[in-house]
Amino acid sequence: MLTLVLLSTNQCGVLARVTSIISSTSVNIQSCSVSQLPDPSLAVLSFQLEASEDQMRAIERKANRLVQVLEVVWSEKDKPIRDAHSGLRLVNELRGQWDQVA
Repeated sequence: MLTLVLLSTNQCGVLARVTSIISSTSVNIQSCSVSQLPDPSLAVLSFQLEASEDQMRAIERKANRLVQVLEVVWSEKDKPIRDAHSGLRLVNELRGQWDQVA
């Protein structure tokens, strides 16, 4: 199982567009979580997916084309996500909070 986390603008339809991309690669979504950040114009979408690395690369490539998606990261379950910039540090903190709730 792989984890996909996206930092996006908080707009109508972003979740639908991202799930459409995931569906187009024949990947099953095990769980999905969406959270608004302290900046109300941003949101974090987190998915647990049954996917191969090739499928994840395809999802990442397609999601990066969406204007609303600002950052895409993914990793294997129980492995930390690459921290590419400060926005992703916040994503990692939120993931920790979600893990505690679950």
